[in-house]
Amino acid sequence: MAVQRIGMRIIKSALAVFLCLMLNLFRSGEGIVFYSCIAAVLCIQKDVSSSTTVACNRLIGTLHGGLIGLLGLLVIQNTAIKEMEVLRYLFISVMIVVVIYTTLLIKQGQVSYFACVVFLSICVSHGLDENPFLFAWNRILDTCIGILVALFVNRMALPFHRASKRLYLFDLETLLDENKQLDRYALIKLKHFRERGGALACYCNELPRFAALSHLHFPTAHPIICLHGAFAYDQIQRRYLFGNRIAACAIQEILTVLDAADCFTFSLKQDLLYVSYAFPSDASAIYIKQLHHLPDVVFVEGEVREAPFLLVKIGSKEELEAALVKLDALLSKHHVRGVIERWEDRYVLAIMDEKSTLNYYVRKYCEQMRYEETIAFTMNGEGQIDAHRHYVRKEEPLRTYLRRLFHDVRRRKS
Repeated sequence: MAVQRIGMRIIKSALAVFLCLMLNLFRSGEGIVFYSCIAAVLCIQKDVSSSTTVACNRLIGTLHGGLIGLLGLLVIQNTAIKEMEVLRYLFISVMIVVVIYTTLLIKQGQVSYFACVVFLSICVSHGLDENPFLFAWNRILDTCIGILVALFVNRMALPFHRASKRLYLFDLETLLDENKQLDRYALIKLKHFRERGGALACYCNELPRFAALSHLHFPTAHPIICLHGAFAYDQIQRRYLFGNRIAACAIQEILTVLDAADCFTFSLKQDLLYVSYAFPSDASAIYIKQLHHLPDVVFVEGEVREAPFLLVKIGSKEELEAALVKLDALLSKHHVRGVIERWEDRYVLAIMDEKSTLNYYVRKYCEQMRYEETIAFTMNGEGQIDAHRHYVRKEEPLRTYLRRLFHDVRRRKS
């Protein structure tokens, strides 16, 4: 039987506990480091987004339960309840109702468990101490320290062993289930593969799809490439990357051929993505609503004020193909290119710099990290990717596809 491998989550949990213990030394042992360690272990989750969710819940619950616990101590210490054991227990039980009910009032019902645990540890275990308020303060502080340490450790980019000199490039469409949702199993498999030293990169040719998935943390070594290479997004540094801008005069000439309705331009200023549009139709309204999920995005209704790096036009396939034929000479003149991509029951024409391609970013990643091969995992075929080998999912169930490709990757690993 194969021995279970020690994963990165286990290593990070141990590191978080070590940091909590070391931080306690700087407090001269005045804190209760047990609570820091427990909070750190609980908040180390399988990915950053899950860890952040648990940490936020734990932090809110700790502060909420701790404050009500302090109020409870004030009542117990300054009334006759302190001397009457049955009355004290009744008071604590009634206060549990207060703790849970107030979490519902502030619409944070998911933290009621953490709040109750902190409240009870203060009022039951240490309510009769000589200085219970000191314990309550240390309980809150130590838990917050553990939470912050866990968030720091889980966001750390620990050094990965490069298992090979290959770049594995995934189309995000290949990681979606039958309901077009990102399967958690796929994220876990990618994370395990990354921990084993696999260098991962992802791309997504449908912009609204990327917007819907952008809040998830992908265990990739490089920024996610979007819309056939129009731009890339770095999830670690939370910033957009792109090639050359399209000259403002070129945009104006292109818009004389295209109807300005249902057109969008994308530009970047101070790390904010500005999306400009005019004369929106019902289709544009839906598109705008979907793009609202993009990180750091600002929508501006009106004319283009700066040279953008991307122009998008919504329409039917026939309309956009006819427009692309009319624009052929104009696009060549200004060294830009157009790509038509399906979006729901309509199509999108994306116009960008001719050097902004999927292969541009792939070559850039290979040059930076000296990869010798690119292995592409695509949905419908090779497309525009210059790769040494392609894996096509087609109609295959997601988990069957992932098991097959990772088995082959391990078999071929150098």
